[in-house]
Amino acid sequence: MLSGKRLWQVRRTRYSYNILGLVKKGEIEKAEEVLQSMIDRRVYPDIFAYNALIKGYVLTSDARKAFKTFNNLKKRGLMPSDITYTSMFAVCGRTKSAEILDKVMKEIERQGVSLNTLTFNAMLTAMANCGMVDEVFDEVTKLDKPDIDTYRSLLLACARSSMYTLIFWSVF
Repeated sequence: MLSGKRLWQVRRTRYSYNILGLVKKGEIEKAEEVLQSMIDRRVYPDIFAYNALIKGYVLTSDARKAFKTFNNLKKRGLMPSDITYTSMFAVCGRTKSAEILDKVMKEIERQGVSLNTLTFNAMLTAMANCGMVDEVFDEVTKLDKPDIDTYRSLLLACARSSMYTLIFWSVF
């Protein structure tokens, strides 16, 4: 029958997948309505539901709504996942939202979160897109062994400033 799952767990998953499906179809407003209906029915959204909605804001380049959703999930006692942070970096980089990027980075530092390689490189790319070239170099020099994506992010940062292109080739 339900194989040990409680009914609210099954409903939450169904709602979460509905949100993801709506996001994939570009129906962000409907996805927002589904999330709100979950809350209204006391079916508390999980991190998957919030991540799906944030992904929608990445696709629509809406950093403000992504950050609001990011804050809402924390207010509900959920911890952002690597996917949450990667999506936040993506929307900040896409929209050049340096102010929101800075807030997310400070949150990571305050929480002592250790980023995986994919998320770290997403952060570097967002920083480069926001014109934070010096900061990208600072972050990369802290690494023991940068990977190919790290170098890609570094090159992107260099492309923002011709001075750094020469430095890149002399250092690396």
